[in-house]
Amino acid sequence: MLKKKLIDCFPLYGIILIVWIHLYTPSKEYVRYKVDVKPICKSLNSSYNTSTENISWEVLEHQIRNVLPGGLYTPNDCIPRWRVAIIVPYRDRENHLKVFLKNIHTFLQLQKVDYGIFVIEMEASKPFNRGLLMNVGFNESLRLHNYNCFIFHDVDLIPRNIKNTYSCDDRPKRMVSINNERNYTGTDYFGGVNAFSKNQFIRVNGFPNLYRGWGREDTDLYHRVLNAKLTVQKLPPDIGRYTNLRHAQASLASEKYYVLTFLFKYSLYKK
Repeated sequence: MLKKKLIDCFPLYGIILIVWIHLYTPSKEYVRYKVDVKPICKSLNSSYNTSTENISWEVLEHQIRNVLPGGLYTPNDCIPRWRVAIIVPYRDRENHLKVFLKNIHTFLQLQKVDYGIFVIEMEASKPFNRGLLMNVGFNESLRLHNYNCFIFHDVDLIPRNIKNTYSCDDRPKRMVSINNERNYTGTDYFGGVNAFSKNQFIRVNGFPNLYRGWGREDTDLYHRVLNAKLTVQKLPPDIGRYTNLRHAQASLASEKYYVLTFLFKYSLYKK
């Protein structure tokens, strides 16, 4: 009899159990999130044509697109590996600067580079000191953003091959191999445009601050790289090809510091 009653009541017990579980068991809410995973940035396979036409600042401002105040740009559809500071030493080259900016912004955006351009101007009353300006640009750019790659770039050089990637590598990089005036293939030339990671530049102790005038600081920098037990990556001539904007040759830097530089180390913050 008891067994029959239990069997008859079983459906009721089942309903009660289900209700009890629903009321007293903590509920779990499942929310579906859509995660937007961006790819790593890669250079676009598109044509790139340089232009040396001299234009006004007003026209230049109209032509440059997607750039934030201060010369900053970040691609919004991919994740860049490097945050690149372009350091440009400058004085009394206004036409060159406009041509440079017109070309370099297009070039870097085609490469999907996260970059900022820093034009470091030398006071007119002082002898030009390229190495000092490069060091100032390195320090000041780091005050503004956490850059991890630095490209030290003369204002009169325009890259011509989109495959010349403006990024850093596991060793310092000489980016100029040939221009419309000279062929540096097979030489130890280390001027014009060079790329250093942040750690590499600190390791070589930056540029020398002593050379006033044109030249010599690039050779000094090359030996600093070697003394730091690093090697230089040199691009093949078809990749490291540049247009050199013509200008009058400046006076050569004094040779009196040329030997001393290999005997002493100079700080990024001091002479």
